[in-house]
Formats: sequence, structure tokens, C-alpha cells
Amino acid sequence: MDLNLIRPLISLIFLFTTAASLHASIELKKGDRVTLLGSGMGSRMVHYGHFETELHLRFSALNLTIRNLCDEGNTPGFRPHPGREQHAQYAFPGAKELINKKLQANSGPKGHFESPDQWLTRLESDVVLAFFGFNSSFDGKRELDRFKKELDAFLKHTFHYNNWGYHKARDADIDNLVETAKYLVEKGFVVIRVGSIVKKPINFSHERMIDYPYSEHQSDFMDIFLLANCKFVISSGYFVDMIIIPQF
Repeated sequence: MDLNLIRPLISLIFLFTTAASLHASIELKKGDRVTLLGSGMGSRMVHYGHFETELHLRFSALNLTIRNLCDEGNTPGFRPHPGREQHAQYAFPGAKELINKKLQANSGPKGHFESPDQWLTRLESDVVLAFFGFNSSFDGKRELDRFKKELDAFLKHTFHYNNWGYHKARDADIDNLVETAKYLVEKGFVVIRVGSIVKKPINFSHERMIDYPYSEHQSDFMDIFLLANCKFVISSGYFVDMIIIPQF
């Protein structure tokens, strides 16, 4: 999937200058990954499955993936997390100067929790739903112009100015592993390529080589089972590695 072709959808931004709803439309495609960004309103949806259920009911044939990254206190430009360094508390370059001054304090956070852009890339987001504005509305009219600038910068960054490709170091061409697969098969291993949405079949056929994404038996449960019970894994450093229990 070419992340430079990301199709962000900002369909649920609540501006406190009007009560009118914003309407947008998008053609969802099979395999689309929908990611939610925002603050408390979106965060509460983690506890209730109505939105995800409705999407899957309406688009049951599309095999959508939905992830919620909303958290209380988030704004378009401010994404606080104690596991990120101070500079990573801000959602995009220049965001610190645009957010409310009371949010600009140096709180001394430490860690390596990934940035909002890195999460969007890691999740391979195709569609982004943003929930911002309700919390900021309590700042009143005095912060309206500032919030407009913050929101505008977030939209421009998400739509136009972000080169999602700079996080593609983990992407790999499966055919680069053909020789590795052949070697392991010769050593008596059963090689299973895992995944649910892949670009192409591996260019190697053998009775001990299973191109699992193209199997009728592929399922989310089986993905976890295979990773938890394999001897070892060769990957590009994706988060599923954490599932693996070495069998040495």
C-alpha cells in the first residue's frame, strides 16, 4: 500500500462557532484501514462498539480495519503522552506555537512511544476520522482565532504536507525473502508467510512453503496462533513481533 496516497477524511470536527454538522463523503475500498484521532469524545468510543459495528454492518464485504487513537486532552496540535519526549508531544512541526499557551509547558516526559505520524503509518491508515474542538470550546471566543490556525495547520499537515513514506523502512518486498524461504525449506522447516492484506503472492512454490494470506483458512485468530507457536520469525520489525514466544 502506497502511504503517499493516504486519503484522510476529516468528517467529524466540531467547531464551537456553529452547531451545524459537517458532511463529507468517501468511497470506502476493500481492505481500507480507518483510524480515529481526537480527544475525549472519540476516546469514549473505545468503551462502546456502536460505531465499528455500524461500519461493519454497512460495509460487511469490505473487510475494514478500525483503530481508535483518541485520548482525553488531545487537540489538533497537542498529543500528550508521558512515554514521549517533549518535542514529540506536538503533532506536527510548528504545532507548539499554535496550541494554547497553557499546554506549552515543559513537563519533562521521557520515552520512545511513537508519534502520531508514526502511528498513522504503522497502522497503514487509509481513512482518518478526526474528533477535535469540543474540549477547546471551553476556552471561549478569546481562543477562537488561535484554534482556527491550529486546526488549519493540522489539516494541511495531514492532507498535503506529510510524506508518509519516511516511515516505510519497515516495508519490504516479499520476493526479497525467496532465497531465505528456499534455504529454510531445504533445512526441513515449514515456512509460513503471514498477513491478511498483502501486495502480491510470494514467487516461490513448495509443499513446505505456505503463502498463508492467500489461504481460505486465513483468520485473525490463526495469525495470532501461528506467531505464538512458531520456532522463530523473520520480519521487518512490526508490532506483531511482540506476540512471538521463542520455541528454542
